[in-house]
Amino acid sequence: RPETFASRRATARYDCSYAARIRIIGAEPIWCRVVNVSAGGALLELRDVIGLPGKFHLVVSDALFEADCEVRHQTGRHVGVMFTSNHREALARFG
Repeated sequence: RPETFASRRATARYDCSYAARIRIIGAEPIWCRVVNVSAGGALLELRDVIGLPGKFHLVVSDALFEADCEVRHQTGRHVGVMFTSNHREALARFG
């Protein structure tokens, strides 16, 4: 049986709907929605299909959370990211 993204995750993801923005140095913010989240990462839904750099900063104002992220996969408007900073805060909020 082929391994899936879900089977490789170290922590469970929880469905949510948070407005968020992606911050990239030297660029305007990119608005998105966090559709599920865990202590280790999130699935983002973009408004349009766009390519993102491999690393960026995510700000989720509704959840009072922000973190540096690394893109793990992208399919159309959906982008799976791993948090590369604020691990303790992510664990406390989403773990």
